[in-house]
Amino acid sequence: MKIIPSIMAKSQEELNSLITKLKGTSKECHLDVVDGKFAHNKSLWFKFSLPTTHSYNIHLMLAKQHDPIEWIKQHKLTLKHNDIKRYFTQIETVKNIPALLQKSKKTNIPIGFSLKPSTPTSTIKPYIKQLSHILILTVEPGFYGAPFIPKALKKIQQIKKWNKNIKIIVDGHINNKTILKAKTAGADIAIVGSYLATSQKPKQTMKGLKQIIKT
Repeated sequence: MKIIPSIMAKSQEELNSLITKLKGTSKECHLDVVDGKFAHNKSLWFKFSLPTTHSYNIHLMLAKQHDPIEWIKQHKLTLKHNDIKRYFTQIETVKNIPALLQKSKKTNIPIGFSLKPSTPTSTIKPYIKQLSHILILTVEPGFYGAPFIPKALKKIQQIKKWNKNIKIIVDGHINNKTILKAKTAGADIAIVGSYLATSQKPKQTMKGLKQIIKT
């Protein structure tokens, strides 16, 4: 299992500080963009810039009126597409999924989907062969430190039955007590937020997590 730190920030200064703090834990970072409408919080809801020290995943938590492709286009110059591995958007907010996938292919902007804990896997089934990654939230989205929802992990086995090659990412309250549950359930990638971001020694904390999933 691969472990990637995640970042939520309300300013460029906070973003820079967290990226610096997490340097050495991973060469990849997961960024949570929240518009304040999809969830009662805002994160990276400004035209931020990214250092070339890392590659990035971007998780867009946007209300229905926002088009994820248009958001990406607006931020194209500052995001530097070569540094972005993949984008995710919440499937619950997509009005026309086939149209979004077609637009993603046409614009060469890789879009994947994220599922809230309450969203059934049947929502994603018709499109499963078109996706390389799926993000499963194990908390209600929007804030660091929300309670872990273990039943969300049951989605992994079902999705893998439909597409054994798909990569499953789990995100939400992943720490030294929950990461092994995620691995045992079949997750390929774990996103770790507040457990690393609030650690006084994030490098050692990351080593501890890697040691847990080796056992």
